[in-house]
Amino acid sequence: MGAIACACLEYQRRRPLRIFLSLVAGMSLFAAFIFWKASPVVNDYHSARSICHLISPKLSHGEPLIFYRYFHHTARYYTSYQTIQESIETPAALQSYLLEHPQDRYYLITQEAGWNDLKSSFESSLLYRQGPLYLAEILR
Repeated sequence: MGAIACACLEYQRRRPLRIFLSLVAGMSLFAAFIFWKASPVVNDYHSARSICHLISPKLSHGEPLIFYRYFHHTARYYTSYQTIQESIETPAALQSYLLEHPQDRYYLITQEAGWNDLKSSFESSLLYRQGPLYLAEILR
């Protein structure tokens, strides 16, 4: 509101450059405020960073994080590349992977559709949910 009041005052004084500068300053402050408030929410919603930091201590190259019906290159980065190379897209392909790579437990990152597949096709449990991402575990 201060920027608008300042712009109105400058309008009465007929100073177009100061009108412009006060409006630009007001819009810049408003944009900075919105960014400051919204960026943590948007970041958590669209990034796998928190989930990856949570699960990374339990991963190794022999027991990597599995992408199921979801893939994002930052998830590989945040787990120090202790992930499979690409996403597994179907329950049958996941079953084949599990048979080829025997482990005590598997950690998977997926989204809602993938989580629904896991619930119905495997003995799985949800470890953590962040925005659209699900961290699941399958026990042998």
